[in-house]
Amino acid sequence: MSGIKDKQKDKKQDMGSDFCADIGEIEVNAGEEVPKKMLKYLAAVGDPYNFCVGKTRVRVTFGSSHAPSVQSGLEKISMRKS
Repeated sequence: MSGIKDKQKDKKQDMGSDFCADIGEIEVNAGEEVPKKMLKYLAAVGDPYNFCVGKTRVRVTFGSSHAPSVQSGLEKISMRKS
């Protein structure tokens, strides 16, 4: 994971505020506890509301107070088997 994190850190320095972490490059160990996986994911992606999937930029916004939280979404994703 640190190799991916370092590579994305280098990209961020090169690109400045236009940096977009590619979540396709982030590796998560399915055997770790959910809080630990979430912390590693957040450390790698930086801003969980703005990221890339390949060359596609994704911006997550919520227009309703009834929408699920980012945390609940990350928990569901982190519980999936690789």
